[in-house]
Amino acid sequence: MKPWLRWGIISVVLAAVVVIVLSGKKGEEITELTKSAKADNSDCVSCTDPTCSTAAEFAQVQYDQDHEPSSAIRFIELGSSTCRSCKQMKAVLGELEEHYPHGLVVESYDVKEDPDIARLYQIRVIPTQVIIDTSGKEIYRHEGYFPLEEIELLLAETGIAVDG
Repeated sequence: MKPWLRWGIISVVLAAVVVIVLSGKKGEEITELTKSAKADNSDCVSCTDPTCSTAAEFAQVQYDQDHEPSSAIRFIELGSSTCRSCKQMKAVLGELEEHYPHGLVVESYDVKEDPDIARLYQIRVIPTQVIIDTSGKEIYRHEGYFPLEEIELLLAETGIAVDG
């Protein structure tokens, strides 16, 4: 085998290993969450589908009963107390509650403490933010840190203005 071809193959293999290792680290927290969620689904037909879980179906029914459609848009933050970006989002949530006390309901869930909510919203990455309109329909989803300025632009597009 020619030396340049050997080094080319080795380079490709090393690059693939690096990509696999790095992508595995990024989703580490949510992978553990998914493993623990699948462990409690003994009567599930196909645990690769997060909506097949009896626990998730129960969570949806409970959630629907607790959250009737309202006159306010809901901003749902799904994260964890151990996630750096999720901790940064706490300050943003406080600002949202302060700026929009009437037109926006801000909710925050720790998906490690409540894995059913993670299955309900089919969370892949934390933090994830979901915006629900007044009829209960998801109108926007964002993954990762979501700066206040970008949220305010999005809310302005939906017709919600800063209170006060």
